[in-house]
Amino acid sequence: MKKTKTLSILGLGLIVSGQALSSGDEVSNSIDVPQTLSISTPSDPATGDASSGSAMISTTWTVTSNNAFAISFDGNSKDESGATISFPQFTKEDVDANGAGKGTYDVLDTKFGVEVTEHDSTAVSPTWGGGATPTGEPADLVKSLDASGSPDAAIGAIMPGDDTSTAKVTLNAKADKDQFDQSGNYNMSVTITATAEEQ
Repeated sequence: MKKTKTLSILGLGLIVSGQALSSGDEVSNSIDVPQTLSISTPSDPATGDASSGSAMISTTWTVTSNNAFAISFDGNSKDESGATISFPQFTKEDVDANGAGKGTYDVLDTKFGVEVTEHDSTAVSPTWGGGATPTGEPADLVKSLDASGSPDAAIGAIMPGDDTSTAKVTLNAKADKDQFDQSGNYNMSVTITATAEEQ
């Protein structure tokens, strides 16, 4: 009799445990890790020598980030008349026999190429404008993010190396002279901007 009663209670306990005393709750937790982004400042590149008719100068920046980023460039220069234009190219002010500036400028035919190296991946391609063999137009180099023909449109988001959190961005600038370009130093300044594009 006791044995039967015990089994009966045990059976009831199993039913209660399975149907009435079961309880659960799922909690979703998250931790936000903010994106960090910085660009190294490379030493100014050496002056190129165009005695052979052309010269190329390469500048490499190291971008450090823990997620994807996009790149864009900015710069301005002068046209032959001395007016400021909104893209970079190699220029030099014409001088007279006394070395005085004349207000007009010689402009070298300038092309650009961009290469992304030592990275994890890019959304589109690791190069723009021919990369190491520059074919990109100065006006296209400075187009805004996502604009057709811009470096960003060709490269897309850049994911740094997983183990290094870095990617290297190289701007190759090629300049060609002709027999009418005055001798001397031709200069150009370019600014790179990295914009976070967290994935």
